[in-house]
Amino acid sequence: MHGTSIFARDDMGDVFHNYSTYSRGDEFAIGAFAWLDLAPRGRNETGTMSWVRLHDEHPAG
Repeated sequence: MHGTSIFARDDMGDVFHNYSTYSRGDEFAIGAFAWLDLAPRGRNETGTMSWVRLHDEHPAG
Protein backbone atom coordinates (compact mmCIF):
# COMPACT_ATOMS: atom_id res chain seq x y z
CA MET A 1 0.00 0.00 0.00
CA HIS A 2 0.96 3.58 -0.44
CA GLY A 3 2.19 5.60 2.49
CA THR A 4 3.60 8.93 3.59
CA SER A 5 6.48 9.53 5.95
CA ILE A 6 7.75 12.84 7.32
CA PHE A 7 11.36 13.37 8.29
CA ALA A 8 13.17 16.37 9.77
CA ARG A 9 16.85 17.28 9.86
CA ASP A 10 18.24 19.18 12.83
CA ASP A 11 21.06 21.73 12.82
CA MET A 12 23.63 18.97 13.39
CA GLY A 13 22.44 17.12 10.26
CA ASP A 14 20.77 14.26 12.13
CA VAL A 15 17.57 12.98 10.52
CA PHE A 16 14.53 12.12 12.61
CA HIS A 17 11.45 10.20 11.58
CA ASN A 18 8.52 12.31 12.76
CA TYR A 19 5.41 10.71 11.29
CA SER A 20 4.16 7.90 9.05
CA THR A 21 0.76 6.89 7.80
CA TYR A 22 -0.28 4.18 5.38
CA SER A 23 -3.28 3.13 3.36
CA ARG A 24 -6.25 5.33 4.21
CA GLY A 25 -4.24 7.69 6.38
CA ASP A 26 -2.85 9.66 3.44
CA GLU A 27 -5.76 9.68 1.03
CA PHE A 28 -5.84 13.47 1.11
CA ALA A 29 -2.74 13.41 -1.10
CA ILE A 30 -4.34 11.21 -3.76
CA GLY A 31 -6.98 13.26 -5.57
CA ALA A 32 -8.29 10.34 -7.64
CA PHE A 33 -9.82 8.70 -4.56
CA ALA A 34 -12.08 11.70 -4.00
CA TRP A 35 -13.48 11.29 -7.51
CA LEU A 36 -13.87 7.52 -7.14
CA ASP A 37 -15.85 8.05 -3.93
CA LEU A 38 -18.45 9.87 -6.06
CA ALA A 39 -18.73 7.08 -8.64
CA PRO A 40 -21.58 4.54 -8.45
CA ARG A 41 -19.27 1.66 -7.55
CA GLY A 42 -16.83 3.78 -5.59
CA ARG A 43 -13.34 2.45 -5.18
CA ASN A 44 -14.40 -1.15 -5.68
CA GLU A 45 -12.14 -2.32 -2.89
CA THR A 46 -12.99 -5.99 -3.45
CA GLY A 47 -10.67 -6.18 -6.47
CA THR A 48 -8.16 -4.09 -8.35
CA MET A 49 -10.20 -2.11 -10.82
CA SER A 50 -12.38 -5.13 -11.60
CA TRP A 51 -15.09 -2.67 -12.71
CA VAL A 52 -13.03 -1.48 -15.70
CA ARG A 53 -14.41 -2.72 -19.04
CA LEU A 54 -13.67 -1.96 -22.66
CA HIS A 55 -16.49 -0.14 -24.42
CA ASP A 56 -17.78 -3.35 -26.01
CA GLU A 57 -17.57 -5.46 -22.85
CA HIS A 58 -20.34 -3.72 -20.88
CA PRO A 59 -23.56 -5.70 -20.43
CA ALA A 60 -26.49 -4.64 -22.60
CA GLY A 61 -29.26 -2.70 -20.98
